[in-house]
Formats: sequence, structure tokens, C-alpha cells
Amino acid sequence: MGTILYLIRHHWIAFGVFVTASAVALFFLTQAVLGFIWMHDPRNQDPEITAWMTPRFVSMSYRLPMDEMMGVLDLEPRDGARKTLAEIAEERGTTVEALAETLMAAVEEHRAQHRKEPRND
Repeated sequence: MGTILYLIRHHWIAFGVFVTASAVALFFLTQAVLGFIWMHDPRNQDPEITAWMTPRFVSMSYRLPMDEMMGVLDLEPRDGARKTLAEIAEERGTTVEALAETLMAAVEEHRAQHRKEPRND
């Protein structure tokens, strides 16, 4: 305990920087571990498609390539850049649920194709 008291009394700035850096490192380490656990929880693998999601979010969440996603939604990359599924559905005069069904069918088809293809490891 004497060493810590010596550091606090004689090198308080360095000690403060060390404690702050340690707290920041611990915070980011905790965030990384919690994020890893959350992402690998099977309940979080395929979130329900809802109105607030963008095509890019759905593409990344379901691991569907973006060009396939844009093909399914019949969008040019610039058209769907920041639009939500609700905005896309409104423009087309359909519902988000109908878009979600179309997207899920594309996801299932994509997954089925990749299950059949042999790996070249």
C-alpha cells in the first residue's frame, strides 16, 4: 500500500492519467465482451424485420449481399441508401410486412444456395 500512497503524493498527475486510462480500457473491454456475447446469442441472430430498418441494416443482419438486397427490393444503390423499409413500402403502396416476407424469402433462398455449395478450403 505504501507504493500507491507514494505515487499519489509524488506523481499524482501520472497516477491520475494511469487510473483514467485503466478505467477507459476497462470500459471498452467490457463493451467488447458484452457485444460479443450479445451477437453470439441465438436469440439475436435474426431480428424481426420492422419498419425502422434500412435495407443495409437488413442486409448486414441477415448476411445477405447488398446487391441481392437491392435486387429484391428493385432499388438502385442510391435510391435505397438511407430509406427505411417504411418509406420504401409507402412509396410502393404496400406494407412493411409484405416487404419483410419478400426479404425473408430472399434470405432463405440465399442461405439454401450457400448450404448446398461445397467449401473450397
